[in-house]
Amino acid sequence: SIAILQEAGLISATELTPYTFWLLNPDVSWDRHLLRKAFPKERFLHYSTKTSLKDIDWNATPLVPGDFLYLYAGTGGNFEHMLVVSRVDSEGRAYSVTNFNTPDGFLIGEVLLYNPKDPQAGMFHTWTQRPNALLGSTGFGGFELWRLRATEKLFPNTLLSSRP
Repeated sequence: SIAILQEAGLISATELTPYTFWLLNPDVSWDRHLLRKAFPKERFLHYSTKTSLKDIDWNATPLVPGDFLYLYAGTGGNFEHMLVVSRVDSEGRAYSVTNFNTPDGFLIGEVLLYNPKDPQAGMFHTWTQRPNALLGSTGFGGFELWRLRATEKLFPNTLLSSRP
């Protein structure tokens, strides 16, 4: 996710090494320092919630391209995950190029995160369904989100638009 943001020119490619984000844990002080370095408050908005992904109204609070999310496993989850929103289509469906587990093993590819018109569609739904726990469950503990401030001007009325 960090490499994707670096390639897009949204975060520093010279000051940060993607490897240092391997197994990132925002609850560890050094990792929190890395996040502050990658997403300085002068350039990025930050939002944090303990609300499960399955309980977010994505119609009212859509994600936008370039959003970086750290998903917390929470009670019922068994892994934490980082991803960046790679695109949002004309129907408001958000996508990410990320790694995910399947019955045939791990894959990296573009996945639908959510469909605001169908709460049963997408990885956010899949990751918060207990029957899917063997393939990985996350997002029960909420998430943290970092968004380029300039992006918020392009996409008003989104998750962070009312926050300072």
